[in-house]
Amino acid sequence: MNRRYKIIVDIPKEFNSFSYILTGLYELNKKNKIDFSFRFTFPKRRKRFIINEDRKVISDEHHCSMLSYYTLIDRELDIKKRFCIDLTDSSNFYSIDALETMDFVFKRSFDKKNNTFLSFESNSKLHNFGITVSLRPDKIRLAHKLQLLLGIFMHCFIDFVKLDGIIFRRLKTWFHKSISFMDINNVRPLSMFVNPDKHDNSEKKIFYQKRCFPYEPNEDIKSIHIQRFNVVNLLKDHFGEIFIGGLSKSKIVEEKYLKAITNLSSVPSEYLKMMNECDIIVYTRGIANSIGFTLPEAFSQRKVVISERIRNDVPCLLEEGKEVLYFDDDTSLLNAINRVLDDDLLFDSLRNSGRAYFEEHIHPHKNMERILKIMGCEI
Repeated sequence: MNRRYKIIVDIPKEFNSFSYILTGLYELNKKNKIDFSFRFTFPKRRKRFIINEDRKVISDEHHCSMLSYYTLIDRELDIKKRFCIDLTDSSNFYSIDALETMDFVFKRSFDKKNNTFLSFESNSKLHNFGITVSLRPDKIRLAHKLQLLLGIFMHCFIDFVKLDGIIFRRLKTWFHKSISFMDINNVRPLSMFVNPDKHDNSEKKIFYQKRCFPYEPNEDIKSIHIQRFNVVNLLKDHFGEIFIGGLSKSKIVEEKYLKAITNLSSVPSEYLKMMNECDIIVYTRGIANSIGFTLPEAFSQRKVVISERIRNDVPCLLEEGKEVLYFDDDTSLLNAINRVLDDDLLFDSLRNSGRAYFEEHIHPHKNMERILKIMGCEI
């Protein structure tokens, strides 16, 4: 039976970020709301707009890998609409190709103030994609898996291999990029988020486990590392044995942030299990003030979230005292943690509201359904 709506997916350049969208498509398909299929396209989509520090729009030829493209078909009305989902960390980067050729562009890192510096036509196409997390369908059809692997493999070949004097170096880069971009099995299944393991501590535990980037190429990443280092040491000093976490072992941590190092696993599936064994999760920002995966992960596991203030726009606001407690400095962070350690009613209210937020606004089925309604789908 053909459903009214069909989505044709242009196979993306990498799997890890796209897997969230794929999960939403699978869930909508299971509920008989859409059909979907894949197609191979290999366009060169390199140009982007940037809103710089002077609030001026400039452009460059930067490679955009975290974008995926789709065609929405309404079989009943015989209408086609093209849309793009942009999972880039920075809210001030925009794909020129997407803004010029798509009917709708959904951005994960969304800032209405930045958008106003674009043309009216471009701004009218932009919509907030909301908070995402790295997960995949529990089962991916073999045909889909083969199509994705082949498509990503070919994307990497086109992007990295050229007939020049460093072809062998490019072949090596292509091989390693292909392997990392096609790492389907390392992405956690939806069931780990929908049906988290139940756990009950006699004593509430605090969790803050972070990784550092391999290098510090700019002030943004350097400040993220310093913040994470300081938060780890603050929590260690004030909460002792009920604090679980640190900075995962790596070369840069050993060289610059050794005091905060931990031997706890940084493997994504193990990370979620460790989080589940704790009760209070401290959240700090990602690159370019983007919303990192820790926040939705904590909500999915029904944990209390103590968060620095969210700086990007989200489709549904996170309310202070309902889904999260915000902090602005060391003192307010410690005060917020102590509040939930001492107040069981607040503790239960926060974790239940956070879980409800995940189910209603972050679950890939709900999020993909929301953007289809924005495009006029009656589902």
